[in-house]
Amino acid sequence: LRGNSAVLVCNLFGLGHGQETVAGLQQRGATVIEDHTHDPLGPWAVNSAAEFAFASLRKWFPLPDGGVVWSPAGRTLDPGALAPVSVEAVSLSVLAMLLKRLYLSGLDIDKASYLSTRASAESAVEAQGSHAISALSSLMLRAIPVSEWRRRRLLNVEWGIAALAGALGI
Repeated sequence: LRGNSAVLVCNLFGLGHGQETVAGLQQRGATVIEDHTHDPLGPWAVNSAAEFAFASLRKWFPLPDGGVVWSPAGRTLDPGALAPVSVEAVSLSVLAMLLKRLYLSGLDIDKASYLSTRASAESAVEAQGSHAISALSSLMLRAIPVSEWRRRRLLNVEWGIAALAGALGI
């Protein structure tokens, strides 16, 4: 590592035990940024010592948009006043989620149509730049039983690991 190095450490699938890695990088002078998208409520995220951390909430929860950024090290994060993500972007995202659900349910929905709608939603979000979470995602997030969903997700991961035990080539 050289001076002023920054390292992004990802907690993949929420299985991370990266605190030792982070501590070693920090001892070598690196600024550590952690990605907790796969387990934003897990012990590593909650007990992090990184300078900065983030998670995409819409990838962990069925939300049309949203993410979170924080500084476990207590650094100041002041994005200023951000406007919520545009109604257009949220609407496109919800439509893409609905089309995907219908496709996966076996209805005659062209896969390319929901992928195209998803891409349009992403473009609408990117065009807006920095923004706050939408009112819809904020309401949904408050209604989701996050602790129960995290518990079930961990059970699914454990089941997957057990099911693949002894599989050749893995």
